[in-house]
This record gives sequence, structure tokens and C-alpha cells, in this order.
Amino acid sequence: MSYVYGSGTVADYTAYAHGVTGNFATADVGLVGDSITTLGRPDVAAALSLLGKTLACDYWSSRPATPAITSTLARPVLPKIMVMAIGTNDVFAPTGMAAQVARMSPSVLAAKGCEHLFWVDVHCCRFKLPLQTQVYDERNTCLVNAQIHDGIEKDHIVPWNWTLNYRGITWPGYYLSDGVHPKPSLGTKFWAACIVNFIKPYLP
Repeated sequence: MSYVYGSGTVADYTAYAHGVTGNFATADVGLVGDSITTLGRPDVAAALSLLGKTLACDYWSSRPATPAITSTLARPVLPKIMVMAIGTNDVFAPTGMAAQVARMSPSVLAAKGCEHLFWVDVHCCRFKLPLQTQVYDERNTCLVNAQIHDGIEKDHIVPWNWTLNYRGITWPGYYLSDGVHPKPSLGTKFWAACIVNFIKPYLP
């Protein structure tokens, strides 16, 4: 993959940490994500547990949207609530996000038992890299998020990017270690709270 979009090239995600926790056929909430989810999934599970709810999670660091959605749609049964925390690794080639979002159609998900699809929008501005790369990261973040916002109902988009930018105190690294990944505990708990508080009204 070329550097045409300015953010560099996507990594070979197959070599990175991954796993599945919980049971997607019986859990109250399903979460699919990349390295941010790898870091933050225990805090999401803990927050849901306080509400008496269970989590199934499919996490794979550096994984872009296409294989994450393929894995999700291969499951015969999904929880009533699904949260897709993917797209950050698509900043390297951002124009294909709309097609991936479209694959998660309401009719396909309903056939698997899913009633509500939520999507966490993305935030990528790697402040340890050169300024020009940061500019490309922000531009490509906007391209990815625009496609998420075009394809998902507004009240089903977890506003991670907006929350970070709105609060201001997050820049350059109050909650984030590198402009992408939440810091352990402080950042991951904040990320988890953004998700769980947003989906809470829809929990079964």
C-alpha cells in the first residue's frame, strides 16, 4: 500500500495481539476493535458488569475495518447490542470506509439477533511523528469519520473524536499516550466510560 494519503502504510495486523473473550451468542454487548480495544476492553467489561451486563469482545491490534467486519459477519449469532470500535487503522487508506460500514446493514444484523449497531468514531493524530504526518492523520481521520457519520444513525455514533477535541485538556496527551492509544487506567477508563454511558439507554 502506498503513502498516497500521507499517514504511511498500514501494518501487517496478523502479527499483533488478538483474541476473543466472552460468548457472542449469549452476551448482552458485543465489542469489536483494534489496539485501542485491546487496551480498553477490561474497563468496558468492568463498567458493564457494574450494570449487571456481560461483554463479548473480538480484539485485534492494528486490524483495519475490512477483516474486522468479515469476522463479525461470520458469526451466526450476535448480541442485541454491537459496538464497532474500528476505523483508526483505516486512516492509511481512508476512502474505503463507507463500503465497510454499508456491509453492517440492519437487515443482515437483525438476522443474527442484533437490534442496535453502535460505532465509535476515530481519533488519530500521532503527536510523536513529524508535523506533516500529524496534518495527514487529522485529514484522514476526518475522511474516515465522515463516512461513519454518513452511514450510521447519529444517535448510534459514540463521539470519541468529538469528546477528545471538545474537552481540550486531552491535547497533546492527557488521556492519550501517542495521539491514538488511551493511557492505561486514566485513558482506558475514560474511553470505556464514553462507550458505556452512550449505549446505556439501549441496554437490554
